[in-house]
Amino acid sequence: MLPVWHSPAAQSPEPNVLFWGQFKGGSILPCVLTDKGEYYWYNHGPVETPEYWRYPVLGDATIDPENAGPNGADYQRFVHDLCKSGSEILQGLTSSDAHVLHMLLGLAGEVGELIDGLKKYTIYGKALDRDNLREELGDIEFYLAGIRNVFEIRREDILAANMKKLITRYSSGSYSNAEAVARADKAGEEG
Repeated sequence: MLPVWHSPAAQSPEPNVLFWGQFKGGSILPCVLTDKGEYYWYNHGPVETPEYWRYPVLGDATIDPENAGPNGADYQRFVHDLCKSGSEILQGLTSSDAHVLHMLLGLAGEVGELIDGLKKYTIYGKALDRDNLREELGDIEFYLAGIRNVFEIRREDILAANMKKLITRYSSGSYSNAEAVARADKAGEEG
């Protein structure tokens, strides 16, 4: 838990130690006092790396210890600062990357539609719509094929590799909880 600095009149926090600070706009965020006597909003990264400190704190800083902690706006800022920017992502995208993203988004949408249809069948007791089931599975296969094409991987090779993995995992020839947990196909891999 971060130490709480109650008011500017109280003893100042130790340099390079995080504390909760509430500032003129009302935001409560992790802050730091640098060894140069400057206060900064703490963005991300270890405290020992000053290049990750941003947003110089201006003016008076106090905190209500009963309400210490970030609010929704603070969390939005926190997430914003930790996310790779869209412009940086866009600059690094090739046309192949864009195609893969298109295929992944399409796949996610179709999997959602498949789940919704099967939810209605399994949870709500509706009749199974086999036409819709075939349609959604076909759409999923379309997007998977698009991904395979980019990486030049044949569907048959994927099926063969999957069978080999599962034969290794379930050496008894049928499912067992013990073999599922042991995951013999992953032996020697670091998790």
